[in-house]
Amino acid sequence: MSNEEGFHSPTGSDNEEEETNAPPAKAYEYSGNLNSAGEVQSYADIRGEWELRKISLFGAVRSFIGQLKVGQDMTRVSLPCVFLRPYSLLEEVASRNFSHFPILFEATKTTDPLARILLVIRWLITTAKQEHYNHKPFNPVAGEVNRCYFTHAKDDTTFFLVEQVKHHPPTCGIRIDNPAHKIAVQGNYTFQVQFNKNSVSIANNGKVNIQIGDENYYMAKAMPDINVKNVILGSKLVAWEGKLSLDCKETGYYAECELYVKDRTNLVKGKILHKATSEEPVALIEGKCGGLTHWYHNTKHPSNKDKSKEEKKLLEKGTILVEDKPEEKEKPIIPKYPKSQEPNSSINTWSKVAKCIIENDMDKGDAEKVVIEEKQRGTLNGLKDKGEEFIPVWFEPDETTGWRIKDQKWYKRFDY
Repeated sequence: MSNEEGFHSPTGSDNEEEETNAPPAKAYEYSGNLNSAGEVQSYADIRGEWELRKISLFGAVRSFIGQLKVGQDMTRVSLPCVFLRPYSLLEEVASRNFSHFPILFEATKTTDPLARILLVIRWLITTAKQEHYNHKPFNPVAGEVNRCYFTHAKDDTTFFLVEQVKHHPPTCGIRIDNPAHKIAVQGNYTFQVQFNKNSVSIANNGKVNIQIGDENYYMAKAMPDINVKNVILGSKLVAWEGKLSLDCKETGYYAECELYVKDRTNLVKGKILHKATSEEPVALIEGKCGGLTHWYHNTKHPSNKDKSKEEKKLLEKGTILVEDKPEEKEKPIIPKYPKSQEPNSSINTWSKVAKCIIENDMDKGDAEKVVIEEKQRGTLNGLKDKGEEFIPVWFEPDETTGWRIKDQKWYKRFDY
């Protein structure tokens, strides 16, 4: 049974009429990021002048960077607000995953398994858009949650939930559901950030499973790494780098992709293979991260050996997988946020700090940020003193995906 503000307990039975002792959702009070329709919106989806603010190199080195050691784990360092964006990493995760999520809907409409895995790859490439990183999002606190949704049509809604399940190493459990299209994305992201004099490396780990109907597309590494080069001196370059794999046991198709830099351009290349046919790739992929990417039939594959030269030339021409500047071709989805937010939601947790950053009051923002961090430190130390561990509300450990949702119908516990 939901309370007056629309919150249901994540524990207990699936009976929606069961009374719970869950804390009530706290109505969202901060009005700094309401859109023109009066709806709550994350700053991850709002453009502002704060994105382009330059950081004083002298001030940054003197106050912060000069204190860092080479190889230092920056997830254990409290960054001043001058380096931060006015939203949590959990909001960034929602914005990135939502932006072109309907691409996956097309996979439920085709009977061609090769076309389906290509559509999954297409969605993944759009999430790896070109980055700039003048500033970074807030590190989420343990137990912080971000919950949002988007209604595409009647009886067709995508529900999103992400929870910070570990403080160190920073780990969040993620779940995306679209019941109408029988799509569920589940897994976790784990981040490690290392300072290397004039560069910063962000190792992105974790595992993700993308379920579409009866098929599962498994990724042993949830997303590529990010390298930020020339942080202090030189022309800064932010690039996605590393290898990814995507495996569908139901169809036998699997993909191997690599993201890399050439001539200061972030590129992607890959191949799709089938376990039962040949070690020769069925298809090849090449293009730009988050931008124009083509896929090509591999004419060397056994299935094409009897084709004529003319037919092979047509196959080699390639087909556009991702359009150049996809955000201009297909308007990105901007997630909706319920006005009634849990007290530990990302928007509620960071609202005061976000307001200070928007207003360029960094000293006050730093003070507000310390309050949040000290509260988290006290909670975790209190559990440690009692010999207890922090237990997430919505997710539990899972051997396949790292973390899984406790309740498969979690989204029914809320009123949207």
